Amino acid sequence: MTLFWNNIRYFKAHEFYCKCGECVEEEHMDSNFITLLDEMRHKAGRGFTINSGWRCRNHPEEKKKDKPGAHNQGTAVDIKVSGGSERFEIIQLGLAVGMVGIGVANSFVHVDSGHKTSPRPMAWKY
Repeated sequence: MTLFWNNIRYFKAHEFYCKCGECVEEEHMDSNFITLLDEMRHKAGRGFTINSGWRCRNHPEEKKKDKPGAHNQGTAVDIKVSGGSERFEIIQLGLAVGMVGIGVANSFVHVDSGHKTSPRPMAWKY
């Protein structure tokens, strides 16, 4: 684990490990992205549950794509939400700290700080 994580207030590297079940547990998140996410969490004043962080190329969701997505680049997470007001809060906080990719689902909100092969800013629904 890099020393960078010593400066992160609210998260630990293991929260972002790939969940494909085949990876070695390693930290692959972009430090600038994690800094933005940490600021989001600070502004929220409450914890976030990370449903999905970094994804290797063998992760089932990454295998569906022609090119690796923002999760594979370490610049995205899916944050668990339980309803409309929480969903709205995550979207607001993401925009406030400079997230440029927002994906909205019933049970999570995807936030990312950029993607090398997809246009940003962008918002979408699942």
